[in-house]
Amino acid sequence: MISVNRPGDERADTVGPNLPGVEVRLSEAGELLVRGANVMTGYWNDPESTSAALIDGWLHTGDLAEIDSDRHIRIVGRLKDLIVNSGGDNIAPGPIEQELNLFSEIDQVVVVGDARPWLSAIICFADGVEKTSYEQVLRDVLKRYNQDKSPVLQIRKAVVMSEPCTMENGLLTPTHKIKRQQVIGLYQSQIDALYTTKLAAR
Repeated sequence: MISVNRPGDERADTVGPNLPGVEVRLSEAGELLVRGANVMTGYWNDPESTSAALIDGWLHTGDLAEIDSDRHIRIVGRLKDLIVNSGGDNIAPGPIEQELNLFSEIDQVVVVGDARPWLSAIICFADGVEKTSYEQVLRDVLKRYNQDKSPVLQIRKAVVMSEPCTMENGLLTPTHKIKRQQVIGLYQSQIDALYTTKLAAR
């Protein structure tokens, strides 16, 4: 255990402050690092994985996090999912996807833009959104999302999924998490096409 919200000091958007005797800090990339007696000594019979996870006594969790001034830790994504755009900005797609999922028109979304000048998305519309209105609904959703976002966090264009991500088609894990890389690979040609239009040259 690393952290927990205390009674009377709960912050629902965080996993609480670190426990006594547990040190936490962020790497330059924003990865949560942990050190203390609670940390494992290594993986069983796997020195290679151990050396990758434990560096100078710090456990590299793989989680992207923020630590508030009152020590509350907020998990914002996974390091392996981090998007680095062509301008060198580091962008965690998780919070963006979570916000987009709050729109009733959207059922599933994967944000992409690694080595690209701007972000785009792969979207599955919710039941009830007519296929004939996809284009208009997409414009409306992106306009509402982008209105208060800095340029680096705006979604310029999107690809519409041909079907939802499910366990049956191999695009959803048993814990109902989208398999990002598989989805990106499936729609790679359409994603590439988004960046060959005039908008990409702006």
